[in-house]
Amino acid sequence: MQNGLLDIRSAMNDLLDPKGLPHSAQFLEATLEWIDGKCGDFQSFIKALLETSFWTTQDFLGNPFKKLCNELAAEIDCFALAHTEPAYHSRRHFKDVCLMISYLLLQQQTWPERQPVKNPWHVSLEEKWLLLYAAIAHDFAHPGLMNQTPYEIEQNSLDYLRQHFLDSSTDQSLYEPILEAVSPWILATDYAFYQSQIDRATLANPDHQDCLAMLLVEADLLSSALPKRGLDLTYQLSKEWQELYPDKSLALRNEIGYLGFLNSLQFLSPHALAAKIPQILNDSVLQLSARL
Repeated sequence: MQNGLLDIRSAMNDLLDPKGLPHSAQFLEATLEWIDGKCGDFQSFIKALLETSFWTTQDFLGNPFKKLCNELAAEIDCFALAHTEPAYHSRRHFKDVCLMISYLLLQQQTWPERQPVKNPWHVSLEEKWLLLYAAIAHDFAHPGLMNQTPYEIEQNSLDYLRQHFLDSSTDQSLYEPILEAVSPWILATDYAFYQSQIDRATLANPDHQDCLAMLLVEADLLSSALPKRGLDLTYQLSKEWQELYPDKSLALRNEIGYLGFLNSLQFLSPHALAAKIPQILNDSVLQLSARL
């Protein structure tokens, strides 16, 4: 098991190379697939991720997040073992989002050293850990359903997170500030409000909190923009919806529908731009269009 974790951490380190050079879609897909195949449980995955060179360099004195991330990952594993995991909103998706938020945050290291902290897209040290924690928690206990009311499932994940806090032996004073910080970001992952999130993030002077929320949203969607993995994930979501939403499930299996989804996406953060995600998205659109 230890050797397996070393291999996984090595693959993660390749992804999170300190040079911050952008990776190709093929590299991203191969890395995500390899890590997913080698690491079944979520806690082992988080343990390996936190031991990468990137996250160890983000550590700070008295950092509570390493323990909190491991505790939540263990809780998610327990929940998954006690329930049937949805085809798409599973721990596989959680891993993708954690890796992609790490990859996006890595890009900040390529910014000029005197990049002004007043830049609304600048992510502080503690905010990096909060974003990782939000990535771990954002679909906690997802039922595999569609929202019937705004933010319904996202709020359900936050309710489970609050209960996890209450059941934890960790100092309770830590939790309220964390929940207050991550709640608006997790709510922002409701795709029904994606365009309004884009509109706020593209203002001339966007609010810092909207920028942080946008980073989580981009991490949530990034794997779906990859040419092969994105199509596979779309089929998984179609499978998840097949029983309760057969019409929407069928529409997802139609590649024209997937193309429409890709055309709706925008990766606009400076982090995504540095990683050349818009070019990857454009290539995915061109490849899919050529097949239709």
